Amino acid sequence: MAVPSSGELSLLKIWSEKNEDDYTANNADGENNFSLRGLFVGSVVDSSGGDIPLNPSYNNTTGIASPNADESHAMSEFYGYDHDVQNNPRVGYLNLNFTTGTEYSLGIAETYGHQNHSYVKIHTTMSVTFVGTKNSSGISAKEIGSVISNKAYTSTPTAQYNSSTDSLQDTTGSMYTRFKTNITQPVGVSGTSLIVEGTVPLLASNTYVMRAVVLLNDNTIHYPSAYIRNHPPNSGGSFPVNMPYITTYEWTLPAGYTATLTAGTDNYYSTNAYGFSTQYPFSMGSLSTTSFNGSTLTGIYWQDSSSGTDRMYIYFSGSKPSFSSFWINGANLGASSDWTSNGTTSWRKDLSNNPFVNSSNQWVNGATFVIDASY
Repeated sequence: MAVPSSGELSLLKIWSEKNEDDYTANNADGENNFSLRGLFVGSVVDSSGGDIPLNPSYNNTTGIASPNADESHAMSEFYGYDHDVQNNPRVGYLNLNFTTGTEYSLGIAETYGHQNHSYVKIHTTMSVTFVGTKNSSGISAKEIGSVISNKAYTSTPTAQYNSSTDSLQDTTGSMYTRFKTNITQPVGVSGTSLIVEGTVPLLASNTYVMRAVVLLNDNTIHYPSAYIRNHPPNSGGSFPVNMPYITTYEWTLPAGYTATLTAGTDNYYSTNAYGFSTQYPFSMGSLSTTSFNGSTLTGIYWQDSSSGTDRMYIYFSGSKPSFSSFWINGANLGASSDWTSNGTTSWRKDLSNNPFVNSSNQWVNGATFVIDASY
């Protein structure tokens, strides 16, 4: 039970609120030498048992004065104080994963892109969870999202409130992505986010930072706090128990390749091929950029064998380089370690379905596809 908002107060009961989240407990727990100044000031002990920090969530949003060791304090300043309330919204990321093909217990899905890209796509199974004030009668916020920046520019990316649009927007050097608006209950969000090159320049080997952000109905902006991360709610509270929350997440942008492939088709005896090749025995399609990790691409195609195994092939003019991911229109075909060496100049991968088809699974001669790779 929180400290009453009016009436006579007790020093011991205030200490009980901080000690066990219950003003009515009125329990010294074997301690003595209670200090009103200590209850306020972090550098001064509350009692013989030591110091109990004020709840920063309450302090930051509800109006209790910022403690000052040189000030005189009155018990009335604790009117309404609730030691376990979470007025700062709980915003966090679950199942984060910024490494292609790797799953982590805490992270965002994966990054998809590199310095050759005009964007980094964050996609699949992104779960951003917002939960409101613990002791309030309801949960509400105008919107939640994420902010991203180059860590070399700032390690704490921010968003700003635009009163004209009544919403959050980018700040200089930080890119804001909105996930959900008009939140009235705990919500998980799955979606896609793009880093726009003009807002956050993408540079290979640079480290980027993302953190969650929420705009409350009073137009105040909040980010995940270390307090919330380090003080999970007890069982029976209105928040999910033991849900992981983090203040920021970082990843390093890899070097890589991107190009547009215009698909063509050719055949050799009873074998058909689809994609791009200047590699005998096929000549078909085109590729906007053939320079790849110090080598030159001469073929990216799927071969439909009339008998035997259908396969993808990647050919180079010289020794084949390795790669950490290879994408066709957003579908990841894996790292070179997932492929089979096909001599010194090429990789092959068993693949039963032609990747150069449209959303209706139809082959269209001359259709274009985005080819991406990281290495």
